[in-house]
Amino acid sequence: MIRALATEQTDRQIAATLNGRCLRSGTGQPFTRLRVRTLREAYGIPSLAAHLRRAGWLTAPEVAAQLHVHYTTAKRFAREGVLRARRADDKGDLLFEPPTGPLPRAHPGKRFRDRRHYPPLSSVCTADAGGVAV
Repeated sequence: MIRALATEQTDRQIAATLNGRCLRSGTGQPFTRLRVRTLREAYGIPSLAAHLRRAGWLTAPEVAAQLHVHYTTAKRFAREGVLRARRADDKGDLLFEPPTGPLPRAHPGKRFRDRRHYPPLSSVCTADAGGVAV
């Protein structure tokens, strides 16, 4: 079961899944992140990060080098939905899906929220009878 779950979940998530199914370790103990990792390593089961790396996913410095930006900018792009990323382990490391199509660009010295284009607001703001601005 750990082999099947390791392709889509981190060790902590696997432990929660196994405990949620009322399964116990061979010694009758509940599963923990460390027990799952020990079992995975003993049986040669690759981690989620290894599965994603084998599928071609990139680390933050690798995707940053492709985009010619700093790795923290790549992480910000992931947080704001510009790049697709996934937590690869319980430490919170991100792996990025290889970018396709037009690559995002950084705008040094300009905040991301200032680069967004919002529809123009009307210059006249009226309130209805309930006091809500329309």
